[in-house]
Amino acid sequence: MWTICRRELTGALASGQAVGVLTGWLLLFALFSLGFDDMFEAGRASMRAPFAWAGLSLVLLVPALTMRTLAEERRSGHIELLATWPVTPTQIVLGKWLSVVLTGALALALTLTWPLALAQLGPLDVGATLGGYIGLLGLVSALAAVGVCASAWSQHQLVAFLVALAIGGVGWATDWFLPSLPPTVTSLVESLTLQHNAEQLGRGVLEVRALTYFVGITVVGLRVAVLALEQRRLS
Repeated sequence: MWTICRRELTGALASGQAVGVLTGWLLLFALFSLGFDDMFEAGRASMRAPFAWAGLSLVLLVPALTMRTLAEERRSGHIELLATWPVTPTQIVLGKWLSVVLTGALALALTLTWPLALAQLGPLDVGATLGGYIGLLGLVSALAAVGVCASAWSQHQLVAFLVALAIGGVGWATDWFLPSLPPTVTSLVESLTLQHNAEQLGRGVLEVRALTYFVGITVVGLRVAVLALEQRRLS
């Protein structure tokens, strides 16, 4: 698993793909948090708004990182080569997923200048800030699992990207349409959205339900991806 993870990270960095995607994501995040909702102009030492924009931009970033993880291996025929290695489908999937999670963690680390700058405006809620980053990392984990799963079932990177983007986009944007839903189902639907669970952790309390939510999506997504590889081996 670690060998595959290192192979993915090295390849992405050597090709410049990861650098390009991360640069594009940082520019997008800066555009959202400074252009559309200037956090400094608000005069509040709070990362709540930047975290919301970061989550939205992650919905775009992670599918771009996962689309080639297994789809490209299938298209090029390298998946057959991987099958000759002394590794299991589970280790292959976990290695691919972990490389994306580490890249996402690097992207989040690059935004640490935001809370440091906001701390100059006044006392910053450290607990809420740490919780917000934990929520975003959980979001990265879940989206990476969904993206790897989409990539495992497709031979085309674009298809894998669009499927992962659609699932993540619906999971995030559903929270915006809650006011138009019947009150009887609002609470249930809200508890199933990516945005709500990420924001719950951003309150500074490690909400068990939110953590379980992200872990559950991650486990299911990875398991379905493993099934795709096992099915291919059997065929």
